[in-house]
Amino acid sequence: YSSHFNHLKIDSPGGTGTLTFNDFDVIASGQIKVETGDTLSVSSGRKLTQTGSTLVLNGTIAGAGRFVYRSATAFPTSGTVSSILVLDARDGDQTMSNRTYTGAVEITNNSTTAARNVTMSAGTHTLSSSLSVVASTSQNITLIGATNDPAVDITGDLDYTGTAAGSETITSGAGTWTVSGNVNFSDGTFTTEPGDTLVMNGSAKTLTSAGQTLRNVTLSGSITLANATHTINGNLSMAGGTITAGTSTFTMASISASLTGGGNTL
Repeated sequence: YSSHFNHLKIDSPGGTGTLTFNDFDVIASGQIKVETGDTLSVSSGRKLTQTGSTLVLNGTIAGAGRFVYRSATAFPTSGTVSSILVLDARDGDQTMSNRTYTGAVEITNNSTTAARNVTMSAGTHTLSSSLSVVASTSQNITLIGATNDPAVDITGDLDYTGTAAGSETITSGAGTWTVSGNVNFSDGTFTTEPGDTLVMNGSAKTLTSAGQTLRNVTLSGSITLANATHTINGNLSMAGGTITAGTSTFTMASISASLTGGGNTL
């Protein structure tokens, strides 16, 4: 079951308090405010959903559960968020702010009536875990990087993980997306533009392009290519990397692009 609040404020007298939701889900329809030194913790399997417009985050949102943010106000750049953060555009389009996201981030749309967009702001987005685009209903969800050309650093995986009928799309923009985990485009669309570079620098990771045409690609880690044809409409660099190609094929679609093998044999 769930409990409903209007405003929720965490402000302990000593400045180091923790409020933990263990046994039920919570919906806050007004402001959530977490003061400096304080922690709002969501336990595994639990959800704290904010439907109100204002999150004042000077402290920390933590825990193995999900903080579901449905506000049209850009997610704050202050404080720390180490729980799973769900940017849910159910009630309208959203803005993903450039900041450090310590926990996993899920981009989704629980609207049953309209497709939604989540637009990434300019600057560097640092994700210390994974980034997933998740179709939750029959409506589409798009993570837009093309508007502001952000730089994106992802320590974990980049993936599409929804199981509903809506489409899942990322438009990368012209920035560099550096992924230290696996990249799997099997269940969505990854749209690039000139200047975009996908860098994979992890150890024992897999690139599954799933028929997507990629722009510039740098494989500097220990990377296994899913057995398929990988189409590159830009430069391909394998310098510094260890590539396991299997039965993969690279198709270089640009006549002006460069191929740097780095001693790898495909």
